[in-house]
Formats: sequence, structure tokens, C-alpha cells
Amino acid sequence: MRTLAGDRVVLKDVADGELWTAACEGCGWTYPDNIKHRTAYKGDAAVAARRHARECIGDQGTLW
Repeated sequence: MRTLAGDRVVLKDVADGELWTAACEGCGWTYPDNIKHRTAYKGDAAVAARRHARECIGDQGTLW
């Protein structure tokens, strides 16, 4: 999937189809985003990735 800015949001399988991560190639967003939980179930990661894709406007680090 792609963000509003056209950057890819990628879902990645990290444990035999059970656990997944998501990352935005534009702004560097990741899901899950904390150290305690480094992976999530596919459905949760996909929902977070879709939500991020609808909201991301690109490299937000350049705004600060």
C-alpha cells in the first residue's frame, strides 16, 4: 500500500506467518513502535498500516 505522499508501507512476516511488523519507507514509522512489543499479529499490523497510509504525508522529520 502507499501513503498520500506515494511512499510504500510494507508489512513483513517475521515468524512463520504468525507475527508481523509494518514500516513506512517515507517517514520511518514502524508498528509496533515500542521495545516491549517488537511484533504483532497480522491483522493488527495491517490495520495500523492502512491507518498510517491514510494519514502520512511523507518525511515528517523535515517539518521539524
